[in-house]
This record gives sequence, C-alpha cells and structure tokens, in this order.
Amino acid sequence: MIRQRIPYFDFSRVIFADTGVRFDRDFLFVFRARPAGLAGLLAEQPETGFAVRAVDRSGEPESLLRQLNYGAYRSGDGSCLVLEAELRIAGEDTPYCVGFPLVLAGDDKVEHEFAVMFDGVRLQILCDGTVMDRDFPWGMPYSSGVPADCRVISQAVKHCRMSNDLSCMAVSEREILRDVPIQFYTPYGFNTWLGDVVVIRYQGRFHLFYLYDRRHHGSRRNRGAHEFWHLSSADLKDWVDHGPVFELDAQWQTVGTGNAFIWEDKLHLSFGWHTARHVPCNLTAKHLFFRNLAETGRTGEWKYDQLGDLLPIGAGYAVSGDGICFQRTDRLIHYLENPSIFVQPDGGLHMIQFGIWESDHLGDWRLIQRDFPPSGRESFARNCLDCPACFELAGWEYLAVGFTAFFGRPKGTEEWIDFVRDGMDPYDGSSVPMYSIWQEDRVIEGGWIGGMGWGSCLLLREMVALGNGRIGKKWVEEALPEFGGKESFTGEIAILPQGDTLLEFHPDPAEGLFVIRFSGKGTACEFRLDPERKRAQWSSAGHPEIPTFREQAAAAGPEVPFHEIVYSAYKSRDYVKENLSGLDAPFTLRILIHADPKLDHPVMDAEIAGRHTMATVRMDLTILRAETRHSGMKSVHLLPNR
Repeated sequence: MIRQRIPYFDFSRVIFADTGVRFDRDFLFVFRARPAGLAGLLAEQPETGFAVRAVDRSGEPESLLRQLNYGAYRSGDGSCLVLEAELRIAGEDTPYCVGFPLVLAGDDKVEHEFAVMFDGVRLQILCDGTVMDRDFPWGMPYSSGVPADCRVISQAVKHCRMSNDLSCMAVSEREILRDVPIQFYTPYGFNTWLGDVVVIRYQGRFHLFYLYDRRHHGSRRNRGAHEFWHLSSADLKDWVDHGPVFELDAQWQTVGTGNAFIWEDKLHLSFGWHTARHVPCNLTAKHLFFRNLAETGRTGEWKYDQLGDLLPIGAGYAVSGDGICFQRTDRLIHYLENPSIFVQPDGGLHMIQFGIWESDHLGDWRLIQRDFPPSGRESFARNCLDCPACFELAGWEYLAVGFTAFFGRPKGTEEWIDFVRDGMDPYDGSSVPMYSIWQEDRVIEGGWIGGMGWGSCLLLREMVALGNGRIGKKWVEEALPEFGGKESFTGEIAILPQGDTLLEFHPDPAEGLFVIRFSGKGTACEFRLDPERKRAQWSSAGHPEIPTFREQAAAAGPEVPFHEIVYSAYKSRDYVKENLSGLDAPFTLRILIHADPKLDHPVMDAEIAGRHTMATVRMDLTILRAETRHSGMKSVHLLPNR
C-alpha cells in the first residue's frame, strides 16, 4: 500500500474579474464543461498567444506520444482526445503547452471544473482541483502591448472566470491510497516519472528520494525542471509519498542529483542547481568558487543573499530533524552540480565527483585526490561521473559511478578492483543506483529502469555477497506484488496483457541451454540462460548471441563513450550478463512481467538463483504468451496476480 499526498486547489474564494484580465503575467482561467462536448478551439487571447483547445492527438508521431504519454490513454476507438493550454513566451515562437487526455477527467457526460494557471514559475492545467500536467516556462508571457480579454469560442465552455489575483486561492492536501507494490512505482499522474534515486535509513525508516519528472526530461524545453520528492517506509512494504522536499520557486531552478547523509544527527539531502542549463555561466556564482579555489586552495561558500545579481549554481542542501520536513538552507557549498557527500569515521566530510574533496563542515572544500574516480577514456567503463555511491558489505567497500562503473576493495586496503573490466559488475538495468544499509545486515539499492527515456519507474534490489568480493543482487521480497496460488504448465501459457505475472522455473544445468520466448503483439523477445557458460541474455527472439559490455568496451577503444556501446545493461533492452554463479546444481529462475497501462509497454525482470537480476523494457511488444521447450524442467509455475 502506498499513500501519496497530492495538492488540491480550491478557487472558490478567488476574486474573479469580468474584464481587464491580462495573460502576460500571473493569471487563472477557470471554466466548467462536459468532456463529451469539447472539440477544437475553446478559448483564446491571440495578443498573448494564450489558447485552450481540445484536440485528437492520435495521429501524432509515436515518439511524441510516448514523451507526453498521451498514447497510453487512447479511447476504445483509438482516438486520443486531449485538453491542452498554450502560452507563448516573449522572444519564442513555439508556445509552452500543458495538457492531458480527457478520458482521465472521469465521466465525460458530467460537468467538470477545468483550470489553467500561471504563477510566474509553473504553468499548470487542472481538473476538479487536481493538477493534471505542468511545465516551468523560462521567461514571461508575450505581450503585444494591446490590452485584450480572453475570448471564449466554444459554447461547450460554461461559467468561464478569469483573474490576475491568486492570493485567495486555497491549496490543501489530499491523500491518495494506491494498492500497489513499491517495485516499479511511478508517482500519481499520467505522465509522471521517477528519475535519479537516493536512499538512506534514518530514525528507523527507509527514505527514498527521487527526481520527479514529466516528459522524460522534456520540461522547460528539455532542461528538466526537476525537484526532489520523498518516499519513506518502516518495512519496505507500506510507503508514504510525502511529495516534494521543497518546490521550485524561481525560474532559474532545476535540481540535479546529490545524495542523503546523516551529519550532526540530522538527515541531510544534497542536491545541485543546474542553472547553466538556462543562463550563461558568467551570470552565475560559479566563478566565485573558482577564484576562491585559486587564491586559497578551498572552494569557499556563499549564502544566496551574498551573491548580488549572480544566480546560484552548484551544490546546496536541505536539512531535516524528523526525516519528513526539510528546510532548504539557501547556501552554496561547491560549484559541483551533482554533489555526493559522505561522512567519514572521524566526522569529517568527503565529496566525490571530479576528484575527492574534504572539509570539516558543509563548505570550503579542499581537493585531496584529483584523479578518482576515473571517467571517460580514463575508465574502462567509459562512465560519466554522475551519482557516485558507496556502500559496504561482507568486509568489502564498493563504489558505483554513473551508469556503468563499479569498483570494490577489501575494507582497509587502498587499491580498487575494476569489476567492469573483470566482467563481474552487478549492473542489471538499474540507472545510476544508490545504496543504503537496512536492518543492520541488508544493503538496498534504489534506481530507475532505463529504456523509456530519461526517468521511468522505480527498481529496488538487495545486494548479495557472493564471496571473494564478488557482488550480486536479488529481489527485495517486501517490495514485490502479492500473488495467489500456483498453476503448473508445460510448453506454452497465456499472459494477461495488463497486471503483474510471475513465472517460476527450476532449470537443471545438466540439460544445457534454457530459453523462454515471450510473444504477442510486436517483436517477440527471449531470455536465454546458459548454465555451462554462466551467461544470461535478454534479446529479440532469434537474435544470435550478443557480446557483453566488457567485450564491446575492450574492442571499441577508449574514445567510445559508454552510451555508444550498443548492448548495455543501463539501456534495459538487449544485453548479457556473464560469470554468473549458483548455476552448478538445479536452481530457481523467476521472471516477473509488469504490464502497467501507464507505461504502455512491459517491464520484465529476471532473478537467477537468488544471486543475479536482469531487467528489460520491451517498447515494441505486448506480451500475450510465454513458451519454453526445455525438456528437463522439473517444475514450471504461473503465480497469477491476486
């Protein structure tokens, strides 16, 4: 069970005006209508480029429908009627647009209240007090200089009201109860996704922070406009989504990933301001850090009110004493925009990115090691330096960096082992994973699954020590869907096109290669497991054996970046894992199929012998059946969803 708190807007006390409302500043436009009667242009103010319309988007390119996620909400006849609002920004020809499929309004013959609102930071479209879509324009609405009221075009629009005064608008919280597991979680809404994940245990609860995303990084003209949201749980089974840690309150703001750490008995969440996505660096505070570093050997630190006309950029943090309510400090502590901060045994602090930095407080950092962690052509994994994450397990220390790099060493030693170069990294479809201890001896990984664009759904794992420093993963049992009784089958079985399905197999390695084929509408795929060679592969059906990430990286040369390596786990499509363990005797293979209409394509997740996991996303397949011809299978079961 997940409880999510969402804002509810009440406009009943807003002072509306009959005339003189301007759409080149803060505004509110409210009307009532039956969705069944909406079509074409509904209202407009051409002088500022503001318009509201209902339009069928079913004929749009598939790539656009996926980015907006309109395509997942078609009507039974294949149409996709969307209510959209446009707002033109000064100096730009293409307006900002927010919208949502009208099937989500509910009964299309019942009158609903629709609203479009711009508060200087957010452009939002609402239905019955709930935000359906939002974007964060950069700049202010265009004005021709000629005052003009908004014209209502459609007779289907009733009780139209407008205002430039948002001060009397009331905002409260409503709690949504969602009887879904946390595995594959996405926030409430039709185009809401989960991006980079941060995890930590604090005061007996497991806390998970994620970058809240719409449009797969496409908001604010592909600049992201992300903010951190917060989930917590006492048992990894029942969760609360507390909403934003803090909301964006200025147009220059977009949050980049940091991490969570406990310092001076309080929970801290570091983050980065990615301000340079919007303005040139010379208009930001970044050069203050560089000058101070050159003069003193330390970065310095600044409060926002010390910056004058410069915009904040780089590392900041928020603090909580109870793990729930956070206070943004409005201090800049480094120029790095993805700050991962780790508390050392002596109470000092290290920040890892573009070297290792140290300080005895949150600010004024000194570089103590320049070349670690490696990245780009200096690293076998060709990794970026996003989201460095450390954890310990069974006497070893580990460091994951970006989408592809993974290092380990016995605790107390100096030299790091490159597990990617050795073909023993644990990457399995989870993007930029981070880690936290849970219940003293469990390490939980949080990440998001690739393959859908930037941002998707949550992927939780439990790390497994396999001996000699080797690390593996298994499913977090508390996070899985609940299933009913078992149904044995042989050969082929039908798969429901929606919901969660769990298949369980018990291969005998003496029988050799095991293959299960998934087919239906679109391109069939296969999971291939070779116990003798200790390899497993997700690929399109009939695809020959594909090379591992290690094999491709070794052949490509150091100039090829990680994202150009074709068969890579972080892309969550076709890839291979090698050097698998636990396959010398009969073992259990579980495959979980998650078919959520919101995702509009299935996620498939394999757990091998309780030691290895492999997730894939099949954008071009609706699964209707699974088939295996393995004669030596001792037992095969379908566990239907409750």
